[in-house]
Amino acid sequence: MNHRDIGTILLTVVVIIMSWISFPQVEAAESYQLIIHDSDNPIADIHYTLWQVDDLSYLDQQELMNNFSLAELDALFPSHYDTDKTNSQGYTEISLPAGIYYVRALSKNQFNENIQPFFAELPSNHQRINPKSTQMNGSLKIIKQNQAGQPLADVGFELYYQNGLTPLLFNSGKFTTDGKGSSLLQTDEKGEIYLEYLPAGQYELKEIKPLTGYRPLAATIKVTVNSLETTELVVYNEAVELGGYHFRKVDAKDPTVGLVGAVFEVQQWVDYQYQTYRIDSKPYTVQSAENGYFEVQNLPYGKYQLVEIEAPILDGERYHLSTEPIPFEITAESFYNKTVMVILNHREPNETTIPEKPNKPNKFLPETGEATNRILSVIAILILGFGLLLLRKKGK
Repeated sequence: MNHRDIGTILLTVVVIIMSWISFPQVEAAESYQLIIHDSDNPIADIHYTLWQVDDLSYLDQQELMNNFSLAELDALFPSHYDTDKTNSQGYTEISLPAGIYYVRALSKNQFNENIQPFFAELPSNHQRINPKSTQMNGSLKIIKQNQAGQPLADVGFELYYQNGLTPLLFNSGKFTTDGKGSSLLQTDEKGEIYLEYLPAGQYELKEIKPLTGYRPLAATIKVTVNSLETTELVVYNEAVELGGYHFRKVDAKDPTVGLVGAVFEVQQWVDYQYQTYRIDSKPYTVQSAENGYFEVQNLPYGKYQLVEIEAPILDGERYHLSTEPIPFEITAESFYNKTVMVILNHREPNETTIPEKPNKPNKFLPETGEATNRILSVIAILILGFGLLLLRKKGK
């Protein structure tokens, strides 16, 4: 070995020593094994995503975090890890750096709502976690049909827990508890409503928006939703027998004169009292047309009354607003027999007229009092003359 080789070796050793001195070795971050095993309700072929949480204030905001989407979680917590899929026993494991993690179960890139989200802290609980399963959810398919099996669209329902007082909320058919959904469930053009993520249990279905021409359901319908199943519920509606009635609004003094523009509210006899009849939540009103004719149609058989809410005007003169309701009954024949109920209306009186004073009598014709006084004067003169005549006869 010559001097050049020895020098090269020495130089290499010096460089190595200097590199150790100048750049101390960075130890690899220690990893900790986290085992996730849902032994109570094992689900295969799902994976868990773990977001490393740096801001510990989120530990007190899990309910808020549970409502975050995947994109929102990725944006908030850039460091995140995915486990392998679970096996048939619901088992998977992963090695992670120390830290606090927010963990969600996913299936086909969507949250698996059957497993509750949870926090994991490493290394303090790095051995094993048995995630708490939520109550296994099911689905409910509501099918609305008439008695002929035809679908009924635009029928409104609300769903309640059994004996519950508050309707459940849904967002695009998915059960939600974030307060952002709607309780109104409405059948589509196929007469169907599909509801997801319902906890298994007993429910009650209530019809709140019946379809015109069909009898509304008087009672709630009980239904059971089972875990991991879709329960189908077919709800039938009985068609209501409908009818109508003809009316005419006329002048009371001249019934040949029809009155245009009278407006009436239709009220139905329900539960021993008259109630405003509504169509699509709006009071049903009718208005007299040309020659005073008008009609009501598509009313279920039963008793009704008209209440005038706006009186007609003819030639600038308004009529009295009728204070008496006008009763009528809808039957199978009430519309087709062409019977017309005539409703009389009186005009409002003109402004009070001051009676004219009688014409001043002709001065040549005495007034009644003046003539009487003259007659009495003549009689008095005659009596006085007759008395004087008697006195003269006695004096002789």
